[in-house]
Amino acid sequence: MENEIYQKVVEELVKHLPAGWEKVDMYAEVTEEHCSVSFFTMIDGEYIYYHDLPKKYDVDIKYLSMKFFPILLPDQQEKKWFSMSFYLKNTGEFNVEYDYDEAEDIVKYRYDWINRHRKANTK
Repeated sequence: MENEIYQKVVEELVKHLPAGWEKVDMYAEVTEEHCSVSFFTMIDGEYIYYHDLPKKYDVDIKYLSMKFFPILLPDQQEKKWFSMSFYLKNTGEFNVEYDYDEAEDIVKYRYDWINRHRKANTK
């Protein structure tokens, strides 16, 4: 089941990426009530936040979280994770990290993930 979920994540994620992408770092939070997904993608050696993709490329990110909700909810319910980081290279290689501790301030937690990611990828 785990590999099936990862395959579905990859298939859905790739639908929202422009040609020439090199890698993607996705962050997801899922509960029974909501799903929040965001990601960075590397194109030509530059990381681009997913909100900026439609400005530069012909990609659709509308309803992104809603599309991931039915894919990720069964995994979240089984493993009881709070957030997931999914790292994918265009070679098909991927890594998944789970955080099981629910954040008191979800917005701050999300921004901290984004800021840690930006720092790690600007070195």
